[in-house]
Amino acid sequence: MGVVVELTIRDPPLFSEVFRAVPDTTATIENFHHFSDGPSEHYAFFWWVEGSDLEEFERRLREYQHVCEIRELATVDDGDSTG
Repeated sequence: MGVVVELTIRDPPLFSEVFRAVPDTTATIENFHHFSDGPSEHYAFFWWVEGSDLEEFERRLREYQHVCEIRELATVDDGDSTG
């Protein structure tokens, strides 16, 4: 049996500095995995990220102390055909 849970974390321990720096960015976690690499433990998050300054968001993530690596897996066009 599976359980679906929606949960809100106040004062989140991870990424709060990044989201404060780029406040119009939203992220939806699609999936995440926990794995061990010898003595180290890691999490890999798979996010859909939206916002007006995704380059700044990515820069902030790369500088964030707990992030080891970032890879863009897909880009979705928002369908805005103005211009």
